[in-house]
Amino acid sequence: MSEEIASQLNSLFVKGEINDVEYASLVDNINQCNDPRTKEYQIFIKSNFLKLIKPYDIDEFISNSDYITSATKGVSLLLDNRENESSKFGTVPLKRETLISDEIPVIKKKQITIDDSVPNPPQPKRIQTKNETGFQTAAERLYQDEIRKGNNPQKPKKKFQPPYKKDNTQENKEKQTKVNKQKKGDETEDWIEDVNGVPLDDPRLINNDPSLLTKIVHEILDKSPKVTWDEIAGLKSAKKIVQEAVIWPMLRPDIFTGLRAPPKGLLLFGPPGTGKTMIGKAIASQSNATFFNISASALTSKWIGEGEKLVRALFAVASCYERSVIFIDEIDSLLSARSESEHESSRRLKTEFLVRLDGAGTDDERILVVGATNRPQEIDEAARRRLVKRLYIPLPDIEARMTLVKTLLNKVKNEVSEEDIRSIGEKTDGYSGSDMKELVKDAAYGPIRELNSLEMNIIDVDTSQVRPVQLKDFIDSLRTIRPSVSQDDLAEYIDWNNKYGSVSS
Repeated sequence: MSEEIASQLNSLFVKGEINDVEYASLVDNINQCNDPRTKEYQIFIKSNFLKLIKPYDIDEFISNSDYITSATKGVSLLLDNRENESSKFGTVPLKRETLISDEIPVIKKKQITIDDSVPNPPQPKRIQTKNETGFQTAAERLYQDEIRKGNNPQKPKKKFQPPYKKDNTQENKEKQTKVNKQKKGDETEDWIEDVNGVPLDDPRLINNDPSLLTKIVHEILDKSPKVTWDEIAGLKSAKKIVQEAVIWPMLRPDIFTGLRAPPKGLLLFGPPGTGKTMIGKAIASQSNATFFNISASALTSKWIGEGEKLVRALFAVASCYERSVIFIDEIDSLLSARSESEHESSRRLKTEFLVRLDGAGTDDERILVVGATNRPQEIDEAARRRLVKRLYIPLPDIEARMTLVKTLLNKVKNEVSEEDIRSIGEKTDGYSGSDMKELVKDAAYGPIRELNSLEMNIIDVDTSQVRPVQLKDFIDSLRTIRPSVSQDDLAEYIDWNNKYGSVSS
């Protein structure tokens, strides 16, 4: 055996350490030597023993069952020359009985020695960006690569996540029995303690968010809309139907029971500016009911699912009053016909409202839902079925127009006779109630315009110098104030009323 091979084997068995370079050199030297035992050395080098320890610390694999067998076979080849080799290197030879004993030898663990002469391959430096996570999408990795190159790439677009408001149900239940303050930025909101004397832990209110109940009471509730029938010009037929079907049953629930029970929903449809909102307020005023004025925007929210909670809170608050009227202006925007292209949140809001509307009028709850619209053909058919009474509110007739002119002229100094008022009524066929109001307001500006034409300074003019409103002012205003409702729209209203209205035209 050559000295180089003996030295390498000594390093392996005596020192208990060997690196990759020494291992490769040992294999090459054994393959090239002329020793008669070369073949046995090759078998030993390729045995399981060297596979286990190369290139790691021998102690990490000392407990392996292959150690004893491989070590015993390999070391037996070297015993003849062991003493001579040990004397050359100044080491103590290993004892045979230690290697072939049945007990697993315990060897002190040593660290691997790495040859500094063999350079390690250069490792790519990874620049870790701020807020970098373990998992990255391809777009995020491309974004970071562009930053490393010194470019200014656009940030990768993230998938849209709809906002969900945190529902602290348990926290809300703990705060329902007292006034709480919830801070939103710099604002502070006071939660109500009760609704019309009904505590928040009442079964009707306990499952509702106190902040939503507070919003209903503070922003939507109108307890006393003082509107009388005399303030609504014309519409005698509509007034009569409303009084018989709605007001009387709400005032005398002991008489109007069973088949005489009032309807749960009332739909007022017709051209804009004909007094539909005034009728809704008059119903609440004449029946001594609490009035809830609702629009589509009041029941919508940027938070997913909060619109349905607002609807539930609305009917919960309404049930706490003896009689309630929920008026929804432009109801077609809230309960329009459902379609496949409709957003899921809008569909859920409509479903929740229809469910609540179906169970609104029970024996102990007098809740009337009144909807007003000038697009009745766009209302969902399920909502149309629940709005049992559907009244057409037409344009004012000549008597109603004359009454409007009289009522409005009482607020200003005028010299308009009864004959003049009738003449105005005849010239305003097709005008709505709001059109008539704009006409009278524009005519009232006639005397002011006359002062300006006389080059008089309006600041120095005395009120006695302003002449009364006259018929000629109305004649001038009729040239600029035109009807806002077309004949085609009127034909559509009449056609829909003949199909679905409670009173045919």
